[in-house]
Amino acid sequence: MSKLIIVSNRLPLNITIENNELLISSSSGGLATGMSSVHSQGGSLWIGWSGIDEERIDDNLKKKIHNELINENCASVTLTQNDVEDFYYGLSNKTLWPLFHYFTVIKNVLVFLTREGRGGRGEGGFVIVGTYKLKIREEEGFESVNLGGRGV
Repeated sequence: MSKLIIVSNRLPLNITIENNELLISSSSGGLATGMSSVHSQGGSLWIGWSGIDEERIDDNLKKKIHNELINENCASVTLTQNDVEDFYYGLSNKTLWPLFHYFTVIKNVLVFLTREGRGGRGEGGFVIVGTYKLKIREEEGFESVNLGGRGV
C-alpha cells in the first residue's frame, strides 16, 4: 500500500513551549480526531503548522520540534506571525472554514432566492444572486460566472 500523506493547516498535536522545553499533547480538533486512528497505524505522514510562530523558535527549539515530530510521523511547515494572521486566522479561519462548514445553508438560501428571482419566467435563463457571482441552474447546481472582475 502506498504511503498516506495528510496535509492540513495544523498538526494533530498541540505543541507549547515552557521554560525552553517542549510540551506535546494530542489535538482535539475535528480532522485530528477523525484521522487519528488511521495516522496512528503508521505508514503515514502528517504535514501542517506546529502552532508556533517562526519568530518564537530558535535553532535549538527547531531541532527539538523536528525530532519530536519525526517520532510522531509528522512534519511541520514554518509560518511567520504575518502568515499566521493573514493565512491561518484570516483566510482559513474567517473565510474558508465558514464557507465550507455553512455551504449547505448558503446553497439553500441561494436556491430560494433564485426560485423567487425566476418568478414565473419559465425555463432557460439564469439568475445572478447578489455579489456571490454564482449562477443557479435549473437542476439547482452551481457554476461560477465570469463577470470580468466587476461586482453585480
